[in-house]
Amino acid sequence: MFQEVSSGLRAPTPTRQLRRAKPSRHAFPNLPRTPLVLVCDSLRHASSAGNVLRLADAFLLEKVWLCGDTAMPGSPKMRRSTKGVERWVPWELAEDPLPVVQRYREAGYGVVCLELAEASVSPYEARLPMPACLVLGNERRGVDPRILDLADVILELPSQGMGNSMNVGSAAAISIFEICRQARVRGDAHGA
Repeated sequence: MFQEVSSGLRAPTPTRQLRRAKPSRHAFPNLPRTPLVLVCDSLRHASSAGNVLRLADAFLLEKVWLCGDTAMPGSPKMRRSTKGVERWVPWELAEDPLPVVQRYREAGYGVVCLELAEASVSPYEARLPMPACLVLGNERRGVDPRILDLADVILELPSQGMGNSMNVGSAAAISIFEICRQARVRGDAHGA
């Protein structure tokens, strides 16, 4: 945990330095959040749902909705994936993702669905909105067609390998980063 330095004193490791730069546990809940909401529609794997919660923490996202049959925080696999961030990320449960997405759309959030579809575009071609509601679908069934009908953008991440797609956690990370990057480039105050 500590590194030896020439003076014989032990200097803090980069991890300890990083922790010192973070806000206190008391200040953290009051930090401004990125107006990007994640809606997880029946993510089958606890590790995928846990990864999404860790991304929400890393990017200080507004909220994560765990819908349908999505794995729940508290399960052993989820705990291994989240590393405890579910205590710091605003999340909520909903049986059906459609009313959640409709509510954000009515509030002025752009709806972005991460899906391989005829109408999908790559991040290079898309103008991604902020604030945004990013919908992540089931690993096999994809995004609910009722929600695809509401999408402002259907985002596809190009895969040059033999696989047709990547896991939902990796795809979510790339999508979140690109939504925030585009907002920052546009000078949008909401860019993380």
